[in-house]
Amino acid sequence: MVYAAIVQKYLFDMSPCHDLNPSECVNADGDPNPAPLNVWIISGPYILVGMSEIFASITSLEYAFTKAPKRMRSVVMAFSQFQNALSSALNFALTAVNVEPKFTWLFGSFAVTAWVVGTIFFFTFRDLDRRELELNAIGVGEREGFKGEITQEARPQV
Repeated sequence: MVYAAIVQKYLFDMSPCHDLNPSECVNADGDPNPAPLNVWIISGPYILVGMSEIFASITSLEYAFTKAPKRMRSVVMAFSQFQNALSSALNFALTAVNVEPKFTWLFGSFAVTAWVVGTIFFFTFRDLDRRELELNAIGVGEREGFKGEITQEARPQV
């Protein structure tokens, strides 16, 4: 997001229309008058966001699946996917801020928020690597309540 904020700032500065709406900038003939930025510079944020989505999504699903007890994997995976739904809802709630003159502030605020939350996340969960084997053993092994099929005598009468 820092990359996107910097590119957006350069886009506003290099555009012939400056801080107005660069996408609506036209010359005297009515032809579009874009900022002279290469498409590869602009594609950087899309590539970085795509890669981060892949890494975050795969890691979230893998961690939720391997750390959940066998009998609760579907519930834990559902909660993992629910986080994605909350993220999409938050993104939808911010569409009013997603207008061209505010792009630099929008991307910058996302970068600062991600940094703060990432730092809190790191300090909260940094010891989980040391407990990897212990966490993988959750829900594995024999327990009295799940030894086998319910016998006919143990079933409640309806």
